[in-house]
Amino acid sequence: RWPGTGAGLVARHERGAVRLSWNPPTGPVAGYDIYRAESDGQARVIEAVKAPKCQDRLALGGMQYRYYVRAYDAAGRSSPPSNVVSLDLALPDFGTEAGHAA
Repeated sequence: RWPGTGAGLVARHERGAVRLSWNPPTGPVAGYDIYRAESDGQARVIEAVKAPKCQDRLALGGMQYRYYVRAYDAAGRSSPPSNVVSLDLALPDFGTEAGHAA
């Protein structure tokens, strides 16, 4: 079970990666499944982690992503999903002179 305040999932785009962090649930936890959906697509597990944080280094600029997390115990029982967070990643800015011939 997530704490009374909820999972508190937060996502930030920093240095080319989406950094996710959340509050651990009450009770024993073996790990967390990280779910990601692109635009309006279906959410799929992109990674399993042991700590309440994760980095998605495969997120691409110009895309919209939604994330949520589910904790699981040693028997494989999953928690309810965390809150969902959405990010619109900007396209990289390569500067105004890149690709221009002199």
